[in-house]
Amino acid sequence: MEKKDFSINHVVEMNRINSFVISPDENKLVFPISKWDKNENKMNSQLMLLNLKNEKDCNQDNNGNDDSKLDLVRLTFSELGISNKSPFFYNPPGVENCCYLLFLSNRTHNKKNQLFAYNLNGGGEAFKISDYPLGISSLKLSKDNKYIYFSCE
Repeated sequence: MEKKDFSINHVVEMNRINSFVISPDENKLVFPISKWDKNENKMNSQLMLLNLKNEKDCNQDNNGNDDSKLDLVRLTFSELGISNKSPFFYNPPGVENCCYLLFLSNRTHNKKNQLFAYNLNGGGEAFKISDYPLGISSLKLSKDNKYIYFSCE
């Protein structure tokens, strides 16, 4: 195997995870993974989901070798990506067996972050739930899950 020097290019090309959130039932971990897009000369982030309560993740054969595979699912597929700020889980009050993942994205081509929701139980594509001309820069959910607070850019 040929030895290669480590350079700044290797650092730039590394995938990055800078935040994560764990679901209220502690069964899921969601995080944005960012990677460098050479053609666009910018970072592009997509949301990934890791199922934490999965028996195959803890399997070992009789020799002690780990034969597990991570149950990792890509949730977003937008060319424009998402904000690399932490997404968060939202369970609407009074609605059972429903869990949404809320996150910021500029996937609407106006280059302003908007709030999007992804139904973790129903799958499909994320949908936009805000349309503010200034864009949204940060989010906070009230303790009772009734209100979403945000600031604009």
